[in-house]
Amino acid sequence: MTQDHETLEMALVGYQQQLAAVQGKIIAIEAELAGLNPAPTKSTNAKPANKRQMSAEGLARIAAAQKKRWAAVRKNKMAKGWAGPAKPKPKTAPKPTKPTKPAPKPAKKPAPKPTPKPKVTKGPIINNPVSTPAPAPAPAATAATAD
Repeated sequence: MTQDHETLEMALVGYQQQLAAVQGKIIAIEAELAGLNPAPTKSTNAKPANKRQMSAEGLARIAAAQKKRWAAVRKNKMAKGWAGPAKPKPKTAPKPTKPTKPAPKPAKKPAPKPTPKPKVTKGPIINNPVSTPAPAPAPAATAATAD
């Protein structure tokens, strides 16, 4: 029986080591998943969180306490001589005004005339000193001609 007990203890130690290794792998995988998806989205099948609902008795107690507080406020105002909200002033008819002439419309400015385009001529430009070279000086005439 002692041999069975020792065998079982050794098996238990082996299984605990395997458990620790598996738990380490689980932690590593969970950390990796948390890094990939830091904000998990809500599943569509999840139920919405239940809102707290107040009982009818609780609502009635709150309403009664609020009425009591406002009654005390009104009582204090009456003791100080407050006569209630100010009465609105009666509306008076507006004074009739003289009919006015409509304001004259501003005069329209005439549209600006388009600037005339320069006439385009075919051929060389005569007065442009850049486009035409200066005339060459005439050759000097010789007085003596050889007969």
